[in-house]
Amino acid sequence: MVGAGRARVERLREMTASEVGVEALELLDKHVERIAPECVADLFALSELALPGHTGEALHNFVRRASRELGDLSPAGRNVFLTEIGELPPQRVPTNLRSVLGRIPGGANLLAHISPTPPEVVKLPEALPVSQQPRTGRITTPEVAAARRKVAPTREEREDKARAEARPARERAERAVRPVKARLEDDPRYPWLRQQLLGRLSEFAYRDRGLLEAVIVSSIRAVAVRAENPWPTLSQDDVRATLRALAREGRVVSRSGRWVFVR
Repeated sequence: MVGAGRARVERLREMTASEVGVEALELLDKHVERIAPECVADLFALSELALPGHTGEALHNFVRRASRELGDLSPAGRNVFLTEIGELPPQRVPTNLRSVLGRIPGGANLLAHISPTPPEVVKLPEALPVSQQPRTGRITTPEVAAARRKVAPTREEREDKARAEARPARERAERAVRPVKARLEDDPRYPWLRQQLLGRLSEFAYRDRGLLEAVIVSSIRAVAVRAENPWPTLSQDDVRATLRALAREGRVVSRSGRWVFVR
């Protein structure tokens, strides 16, 4: 809405009365110097329609205040305003704004220039009945339509929403292809590992002081290769996982890097 430092709303004269009440809301509270001149002319023209309710009252109050503000402009500010109003098509300058121009210094010359051209007659379009509105799956009123345009999300917001909506589907797809981790208890080597670890740690020589983790891991792996049913692929992680499982059962405990049998 802000162009060249001033507020602007396009096509105010083409909106329904309800849309004007929404779209012009931010303009009506601004000083006349902070509004684009073509919008000032639009607001003056709309006030001549004496729209019902709050919108008509707000437009009337704006014209009364803006007329006073135009008379109080500095000479430089007044010259800028008159120059820009003079650049508008003469028919776009409504009757009430012409009256204000005739009362401010320098406005008489501009008024003489545009007076031969009568102001256009403004007639706002009527809102379509609900029965004739496009069927979009929800009721649309002028107020709702204007409010939707007012809060339309930015491109970044739409992209963020799309990414957020796509994330659950992507995560589900990743979980679907992610290999399921086998349970330790389903490993056919697990019973043998339990027996070997508990047997080694419960030996009298190690019962009190236990064994360093590196020692017991390497010794169990060495035994696995020579076992009756050898497990040459047994890894350090396999042994450590079994030790942790025994610790959860309370059969062994880790103390300062050593595994100790719990009696």
